Formats: sequence, C-alpha cells, structure tokens
Amino acid sequence: MPKVLPRKAKWWGWILAVIFIAGLVWLLWSNPILFGSIAVAITLWTLVANARMKRRLEVLARDREGESICEFARSFDHHAVDPWIIRAVYEELQNYLKSDQAVFPIRSTDRLVEDLSVDLEDLNLDVAPTIAQRVGRSVIDTKANPLFGKVHTVGDLVIFFNHQPRGNAT
Repeated sequence: MPKVLPRKAKWWGWILAVIFIAGLVWLLWSNPILFGSIAVAITLWTLVANARMKRRLEVLARDREGESICEFARSFDHHAVDPWIIRAVYEELQNYLKSDQAVFPIRSTDRLVEDLSVDLEDLNLDVAPTIAQRVGRSVIDTKANPLFGKVHTVGDLVIFFNHQPRGNAT
C-alpha cells in the first residue's frame, strides 16, 4: 500500500494563524482577567471531555480484547469490497484514535461520532483525504456517491470509498 504524501501548508493558512495569534495577544493585553478566565474554562472543559472519551474507549477496548483487523475485514464481502480500502480505513482510524493500546479493536458497526468520538470535520479534512490517497480513490464529486451524507459507521465509510471512482485522490 502506498505511503501517504505529506501535505504542504497553504500560504494563506500562515497568514490566518498570525492574525489569530495577534488577536489573542491583543485580548490578553487589553483584558487579562477575561482572557485568563476563558482560557482556564476551556482548558478544564477539554481535560474533562478528553478524560471521559479516554475512559469510554478503554472500556470498549477491554470488551473487545483479542480482536484485530482480521475480524474487521471478515465483516465485509471480500468479493465486493477492495481489501486495500478495508485496511486503509482501519489503519487511519487507528492513527486518529491513538489509544494507549498498540491497536484499538475497531468494528465495522462502530458509529463514528457516537462510539469512537470522531470529529466529522477531522474526518472530512484529514482522515478521508488520507484514506483516498492511500487507496487511489478520488474525493472529487462525492455527491454522486450513493452514501453521500449517509456515512455513520465505520462500515459505511469503507463502502463509501468502495463506491468512489479510482483516480487522483485530490
């Protein structure tokens, strides 16, 4: 399976980052108490949310101990689904989840948002383009895909890419 080529940052992304940082510095300078309060609240909320998600994923992993990509692959019709897509989806979701275990046991029935806490924006902007590049599928004209807007589970994601045409992944 081909390796993922790193994407270069766009020049306008750097400009937006500088503007954002300048805005934060101005807010800190003009009202340090408000800025500090907001920063503490966001930090605490993030820590609590991450701890909850980590505990939930640990319970899932414990319940699925011993499962691997083999069980995941067996849940698809190997005559109808490209095995590279199965592998790429499994590995890229592994990379996204980055649990404490070496391999988090993903099932095709796992709901992306509810079970695995996958952010749909991350899925669309980071995970999906990487999967497409690895399997040589296009992400152009996804609206023509019968599963467009209907991807809720990991299995749906595999089938979605299986319906995408081969070609340039951009």
